[in-house]
Amino acid sequence: MSDEFDNTAEGLLPMLEPAKWLAEMEEFDIPVPIYQRFAAGLFLTYILDMGSYIVTMAPDVVQQFMGEFNPPLEKVHATALQNLRNRVTPADFQVEGEGAQITIRCQATDKFAAARILLRELLDEWDELVPGNLLIGIPYRDYLVVFGDQDPDFVAQMRAELQFESEEFGYPLTTKLLTWKDEYLMEYEGLKDNFGRGRARMNADL
Repeated sequence: MSDEFDNTAEGLLPMLEPAKWLAEMEEFDIPVPIYQRFAAGLFLTYILDMGSYIVTMAPDVVQQFMGEFNPPLEKVHATALQNLRNRVTPADFQVEGEGAQITIRCQATDKFAAARILLRELLDEWDELVPGNLLIGIPYRDYLVVFGDQDPDFVAQMRAELQFESEEFGYPLTTKLLTWKDEYLMEYEGLKDNFGRGRARMNADL
């Protein structure tokens, strides 16, 4: 790893991108950064947060900052998750409601609110707090909401909220709900539906 990358290592962070992201990169002939496919059709990419702007981890940036053209994805991923973990504080989250309508919301202004779903310890904590299956909404980059599926009417209400917010705010991600099951993040379609469509295993080794 180069000295230059050592100086900015804390800025290496994960970022979620919408389903159309890769097609847009290819359409406009933009160098495609390091990425992996994620749950619900999303993509997981890695960026350097330089404060007022971000630098995508395209191959030339990887070579410049890591001293190698094709570094192990596991190294990039583990470093990015640890850097995100170091930024998270309890003040990032607001708990509202009670019973079957309890919600946990994050509207952090650091560009990585939605990316917080990548931290398994948070998923485990939330899973203990909400009734029923853990559901997660990330309608846009700077917002995350967590709730349970015990009350079908409340789930329908939250789906409508996610649809509205995805259309109204910048950096939209998805209106689909995700759930956390058997150490996988995956698309949720309802109590009687399959859970396995578009899933992402959560561990340090990808």
